[in-house]
Amino acid sequence: MTNPKKKKIVVIGAIGLSRVTDSYSLRSFSWDSLHSVNNLSDYDFVIINLLPPRPSLYSHDWTKFFEKLTFRTFLNVASHDGLFIIIGDPRLTVPVQPQQGGIVDIPFLNWTGLTFTWGKDGGDTVYPTKELAQSQFAPYIAKLKQWDYFIDKITINRNVLTAALGKEYHHAIDVKFDETSLANTRFHKSLALYYFFHFSARISESEFTDGMSTWKRLAEAQTVGPVILLPDLGIGSDETIHLVLNDVLNLRLSNPEPAWLQDYVAPGQDVIDSTIRDIDAQINSLQVQHTTKIQERVQSRRCLRLLFDVGTNLEEIVKEVLNDLGAIVHEPTEKNKEDGWITVEIDGNILEGVLEVKSTERPNFDESGLRQLMDWKNRGKLKQKLYKGIFIGSNSVKLHPSERSEGFGHSLIETAKIDDLVTIKCDDLYCIYQLQKLALLDQKLFWKQLFETKGVFNASQFRKQLEENASLAEAAEKV
Repeated sequence: MTNPKKKKIVVIGAIGLSRVTDSYSLRSFSWDSLHSVNNLSDYDFVIINLLPPRPSLYSHDWTKFFEKLTFRTFLNVASHDGLFIIIGDPRLTVPVQPQQGGIVDIPFLNWTGLTFTWGKDGGDTVYPTKELAQSQFAPYIAKLKQWDYFIDKITINRNVLTAALGKEYHHAIDVKFDETSLANTRFHKSLALYYFFHFSARISESEFTDGMSTWKRLAEAQTVGPVILLPDLGIGSDETIHLVLNDVLNLRLSNPEPAWLQDYVAPGQDVIDSTIRDIDAQINSLQVQHTTKIQERVQSRRCLRLLFDVGTNLEEIVKEVLNDLGAIVHEPTEKNKEDGWITVEIDGNILEGVLEVKSTERPNFDESGLRQLMDWKNRGKLKQKLYKGIFIGSNSVKLHPSERSEGFGHSLIETAKIDDLVTIKCDDLYCIYQLQKLALLDQKLFWKQLFETKGVFNASQFRKQLEENASLAEAAEKV
């Protein structure tokens, strides 16, 4: 466990800096290892190195990176008095893949919640500001001798803030920012600066959610930040980073290893390097296993959608479950007609059914589903098919299954009996599916009873069987 008083620093875009002392923990990640960057919100200082050699635009997974570096990340770091320092030229546009697909180029600084307009002309006149003398950045700016660009204008990026805060929260909060220049051009444009956001609530004291109260606390805090933008000094990446770490953050690191020292192998290092490679391989293997198990978990939980899903999503999972129970499911061929057909073979006898799947938030089903089911049966007769009408429904979908009523009124039940239709609820179907997965289901018995039933299918014996084997069910859920 890390001492909460120990400062945690991460440098993105550098290697060979990681170390731990009594007063701080420092980690560094190259641009080629962005996938290894962990939770940035857990750091006090986040340093992003954009000094040459700059990161390749198309060799890195920027989409994944910007899932970890967002405006919300900035808020989280700032909430515990942390700060971001960006070193070098941030005028990058990088390719990301939005959820809707495709590739979109966005400014590298998009996550800051601000839009920057840059001046492209260079110069060598640097005017330190009076605010610089009161900051820890004086040693850095003292080495700034020339520049290739300047910050012409900054505006709030409302789209980024809305995405981060939520539209309803965003409209309930006044957001402003305050920039402080550390060094200017001769014509009063910033070369280096830091900025804070200011939040002030525009909400009443009534009826706001837990999420809203979070942003209300932000509003009360009023000031969030800072983010510091420092230009390239032209003295090399390693020396610049050490200048920031030593003279700005007062970490007092030793000098960086020169590039030629990489060819040297210290006594005993080769054994350690071999161990590191083995650990890296294990980590990669575990990551693959973890991803696989997550996918398996998602797939295994699809059956639970029987208990709450609606519309075509419910139809899909119902058909998947029926297939697992031994039925051959035939997909519908026309829109707004049958939800599908099933074929079941029992002891050489072929049983055929036509499906109608319905969901409702109401406690009881109406008879429209049965009327549709009769239409589908009659359409089958035109093909010389005597289908069994099978109505599968989920009622009170917003409630826990234990709080739901039977769902079938007297009139509906009588109609189903007269028309030789069977109705079964999705939570009963889920019970039967559980027995199947526990290898306890007598499939022949289930299908025989289902096709022989006129009216509501009685699942009580299957529920009793599941209760009697509750320990097996619990063990299966833990696997």
